[in-house]
Amino acid sequence: MTVALVTVVVLAGCSGFTPEETTIETTPSEDETTIETTPSGDVEYPPGITDDKIADSFTLADAHSTTLQDTSFSVSQTSEIRYTNGTLYTRENQSTHVAADKTRFRYRSTVNGTAPRFLGGPSGTVELYSNGSVVVRKLEARGNVSYGLVTNPQGEPADPLSTYRGMPLQSSRIPILFGQIENVSVTRQSNGTYLVEATSSSSNTLEVRGTSVRNITAVDFSATVTSDGLVREYRLSFQGTVNGQPVTVTEYVRYASIGTTSVTEPGWFDEATNQSTLQKLGTVNR
Repeated sequence: MTVALVTVVVLAGCSGFTPEETTIETTPSEDETTIETTPSGDVEYPPGITDDKIADSFTLADAHSTTLQDTSFSVSQTSEIRYTNGTLYTRENQSTHVAADKTRFRYRSTVNGTAPRFLGGPSGTVELYSNGSVVVRKLEARGNVSYGLVTNPQGEPADPLSTYRGMPLQSSRIPILFGQIENVSVTRQSNGTYLVEATSSSSNTLEVRGTSVRNITAVDFSATVTSDGLVREYRLSFQGTVNGQPVTVTEYVRYASIGTTSVTEPGWFDEATNQSTLQKLGTVNR
């Protein structure tokens, strides 16, 4: 699938934090939970998960996607790579609100840092909005703001559903992360969800929003998974190297407002639709 502009989204992978910030904000789970110990023989684990391992990460990913298939939802993601001396390499924040039909959505992605990860620069923001008929975008980079329609490779208005399928909604991340975590423990919690924890990785390398991090150590992973396989949230931290320099990586993803998400029109919608020229920012093949 080829969609114009989505390459900007993939390269940016981002949302409005400044480089000075040093911590990742996380939101408590919707339900406060306590851990209860249940004999493994009495527990029916989520798809692809057993009491002490991820048996099939792709089965889990499929179950996760199925739970979101016919409903609205919101997903937020924050990732950060920071040198051990405290200097920010890159920090990215994304937020997406999706209607049940998947043709109406609103996406915002912002990146900050010192690495040239946004159209050749260290920072910028891209927003997408679809009303079900047309997809428009707002791009902020290097002190400039531009608006326009998202187009396909033929220069025609992009199909909203195809654009949605090309956005980084974290579902594709699930089989990668869950497929390589090791030293896994799974505990059923009092609200019926499952806490998945891990302390090592089977791989020495992990890509974090387009940046290859090598020599992975000190893995700390936790995820909350529902009985039907929805990965409600996960947190990941580890140490590694980027271009030979030691770094600390943190990543947090949360799905929320499932079935109750509203997609609101941005204030810049009219400005974008009034653009006289369809601007093609690039393409990405998927």
